[in-house]
Amino acid sequence: MSIFHRTIDIEIDEGKQGVLVLRTRLTDMYHDIILKLTVEVGKFIISDASVELKRTPHPDCSQIQALVQSMTGLQVGPGFTREVLSAMGGEHGCPNMVNLILLTAPLSMNAAAVLRQRQEGLSEAEMNSLWQEVLGGVCVAYKKDPGRDGRK
Repeated sequence: MSIFHRTIDIEIDEGKQGVLVLRTRLTDMYHDIILKLTVEVGKFIISDASVELKRTPHPDCSQIQALVQSMTGLQVGPGFTREVLSAMGGEHGCPNMVNLILLTAPLSMNAAAVLRQRQEGLSEAEMNSLWQEVLGGVCVAYKKDPGRDGRK
């Protein structure tokens, strides 16, 4: 029998033209929080960041709301993890929020590719090329130089 259960649910919707709205909800016996990120497609810049705290284990948890808002303006790309850890980590931050932001924000790239496929009616080959562009160098399936490490 499980002594702890946590659920993380992520939904991504198309907002106004050129924007994705990402909502991530974390629930467990101590938490019920909803992270909302608005990300500009193409530039992958967080144009808005907020969190709704429905249930938290401590009154001081409300301090993370300002930290989450400080994510506004960050670009999801090289250095993003470092920026999130710097702003949201440590004794003045929240490890759960660090995890949620790092889990959620990069999915804007995947969602943008799916959106583009839908809008442009990309073929399977075109979609494979797009996945290579989006995930090249950050995923084992889409190496930038497949022969470089001796594996195919």
